[in-house]
Parts: sequence; structure tokens; C-alpha cells
Amino acid sequence: MKQKFLKLATVAVILAVAFGSCKPKPKEPSEDELTWKLENGTLTISGKGEIKDNENPWDSQRENVHTLIIEEGITKIGQSAFKAYKNLTSISIPPSVANIKKYAFANCNNLKTVNFNAIDCAMYGREVFEFDTAFSVLNIGNQVKRIPNNGFCYCNYLTSVSIPNGVTAIGNGAFWSCRALASISIPFTVETIGGGAFQSCTGLASIEIPPSVILLESNAFRGCTNLTSVSLSSSLTAVNDAVFQNCPHLTSISIPKSVEKIGDNAFYGCENLSAVFISDEVESIGAGAFYRCEKLSAVTLPNKLTTIGNQAFQKCIALTAITIPHNVTFIGEQAFQMCENLNSVVLPNNLTSIGNQAFQQCISLTEITIPQTVTSIGMQAFQQCGNLNSVVLSKNLVAIGSMAFQNCTALTSITSPNPVPPSIDASTFYQVDKAACALKVPANAVNVYKNNKEWKLFNIDSIVLINNTFAISAKSDRQLQSRQSTR
Repeated sequence: MKQKFLKLATVAVILAVAFGSCKPKPKEPSEDELTWKLENGTLTISGKGEIKDNENPWDSQRENVHTLIIEEGITKIGQSAFKAYKNLTSISIPPSVANIKKYAFANCNNLKTVNFNAIDCAMYGREVFEFDTAFSVLNIGNQVKRIPNNGFCYCNYLTSVSIPNGVTAIGNGAFWSCRALASISIPFTVETIGGGAFQSCTGLASIEIPPSVILLESNAFRGCTNLTSVSLSSSLTAVNDAVFQNCPHLTSISIPKSVEKIGDNAFYGCENLSAVFISDEVESIGAGAFYRCEKLSAVTLPNKLTTIGNQAFQKCIALTAITIPHNVTFIGEQAFQMCENLNSVVLPNNLTSIGNQAFQQCISLTEITIPQTVTSIGMQAFQQCGNLNSVVLSKNLVAIGSMAFQNCTALTSITSPNPVPPSIDASTFYQVDKAACALKVPANAVNVYKNNKEWKLFNIDSIVLINNTFAISAKSDRQLQSRQSTR
């Protein structure tokens, strides 16, 4: 009996030890475990970790929440976390928040004030405050280093924003289409203004970009239709693509000496831009850079300029004169097309080609001298220059494109110093009265031109080349025959 008792006692001890080791340990606090309290309409959320997507324990009290304070330690605000908190008027976001997901504050129809302190935060753009969220006061904290990409875009009730010292970057689309925004203060700590940062801020009238800014990205102020005054940073190296495109009330611009490039469409459609100062350091003017700047009557191109892009000055209808600097070797397609008051064009000696339609419909142009270095003239290059009466071609010209001088109905004089007739077709001088147009060619090339299918239709004279100047040395055969017939 005693032995049986000892065996039972031993088994009991073994079981006690075994099951004792499986006893649940006290629960340790989770890093994502948050606490919250609601007092007098103020919801305060504390702890470390993330506010979850969609449903949270305080949602049952949403109708009673007027002020939201998220405390330091929270790193993320989840999707739709505070969506449709209809009575919420103010929110405070701490420095620790690194991510705010879409619809986080959507349909918060009475939200008026956002206190934003997140140092470097990723946001889901317009969707964060989507659906009639109408906050009008944005307070950006002193710890913030970067305004998030698309962070406050389409916030149509914002009227003014002061960006504090310490912010180094304004993200892409940060204030895109904040249409009521009339005032923005950019501190001297900002180095980058992102693409489309203030695009379509139609209430913005003036902007001063401090010298700390070294990068002004594409579309930054595009479509700011009431912008009249801009002061550019003296540290910029480029005015990038479409930065001020469709700013029709901008009247003047001064490009700083630090700038080497004016990008494509940079001032496209700035209809009232009448005064442009381009510094001597600019080497490239991009395609469409000054397209349809209809009030621009004069511009001095810098000596370092090497590139004039397609459509660069197209439809600058007030422009009267242009001198192309000597480093430019190519004039882009449609570069000066439809500059209808352009009456003086000086081309550089290093030019090698003129692009298609480069001076098409420049109806005030009366004469043009093509430099000796030019080997090709593009299609329709001078088409419909209705008052063009004199053309001096290049000695090295090889080809003139189709319709290049089509409808130049006032043309009466062409000088072609190349002893080898440049290649043309029937459309090149279409609608020009060839029989009445004097064609001056080298004396030793008269017969060559006369035997050319297209050139022989002109009234051919001969010239003598003396130090690259032209002198008439003989009358045309037609003129001589006319005189003989009258004897």
C-alpha cells in the first residue's frame, strides 16, 4: 500500500512540473498597442506603432470627436482611419508619422485646421483629404524637413501657407491645384521645389524663390493663371520644362546668371510676357520655350547660346528682330514660325542647317542672307513669307527642301553662289514668278543652272565672287534678247 502511494505521489509531482511549465506568462505590451481617450470632444491617441486601416476602437465615438491629437510615437495613419468624422474641426500630426494612407481624413466636412509636424512623411496625395474636406488653415511645424509629394494638393480652401525655416524640399505636387492659395512664403532653407509643386494655383499672384533653391523642377508653377511677378533664385542652373507654362499674366522675367538651360515649354503660352532678360550663361533654349509669348517684341540672345529648339519662339507675333548668336549651328523646326512682325533676321556664320518651317509665315520679312556654312534649308522654312523679296543663298548649300519658299510671291531676287545648283523640286519656289525673279549665279555656272530642270525657269544672271561679296557681271539672256528685239 505504501509503495502504491509513493508511485502515485511521484506521478503527481511529474504532472505538476509538466503542466506548471505550460502556465501562461503575463502579457507583454505590444509595440502597436495604442491607447486613447476622449475628453470634452478631444480624442487623444498615444503609444507606439500604427493606427490601423478602416476600423479602430474609437470609431463608435466619431460623432463626439471635434479635435484629434495624435501623439509622438505613432508612425502611420491607416487607410480611412478617420474617414467621415463629420464633426472633426482640428487635427494634429506628430513628427513621428512617416506615412498617411489614402482617405485617412476623407469626408471630414468640417475640418478647418491641420497642424502638420511630420518630419518626412509619405502621403497619398489628394486622396488623404478627399471628398469635400475643406480645411483652410495649415500650420507646418518647425521640425518638418520636407513637404510631402502631393501632400496638400487640391486643398481648395487654403488661402495662405507659411513654410518654416528648416524645410529643405517642397515635394512634387505638394500644393497642386490649391486654387484659393494667394500667398506662399518660402524660407531660405529650401533647396528643391518639386515638379508641379504649385501647378494650377490660380490664386497665386507673385512668388519669390530664395537663393537657396538650386532645383526648380518641371511644371512647378504651370497654369498659375494669375501669376504676374516672379523672382528667380540666383542659384538655379536651369529653368526646367514647363515651369511657367500657361501663366498668361506674367509680364517680365529675368533669367539669373547661374542658369545654363531654359527647358522645353518653360514660358509656353505666357501671352503677356513682354520683357525677357536672358543671362549670358544660357547655352540652350528648349522646344516651345517662348511659344505664343504674343507681347514679346524684343529679345537678346546670349553669345554662349548653342541650341534653339523646335517652336522656341513660334507665334511670338510682336517680335520684330532677332540676331542668332555665332555658336548656334542649327535652328529648330518652327522656331520662329508665324512671327508675323519679324522684319529683321541675322543668321550666324557657324549655322549649318535651318529646320523645317523655321520662318514659315513670317510675313514682314523682306530679305534673308543665308550664311556660307549652311548646307541645307528645311521644308517650308520660309513658306508664305509674302513680303520676302531678296534671298542670298549659301555658297555651300546642297539642298533646299520642298515648299521652302512656296508662296513667297514678292520674291524678285535670288543669289546662289554655289557653282553646283542646290537640289530643289517643283514645290520649292511654287507660286514665285520665276520669269520675273532674277537668279544670280557664278559666271562659270550659268550654263549648269540653265540646264537644271527647275533652276532654268528663273531669269538667270551671272555674278563674280570677290572676297565673298557678289557683283553682277552679265545681264540675263532674257534681258539681252528683249533689248535685241527692240532694235
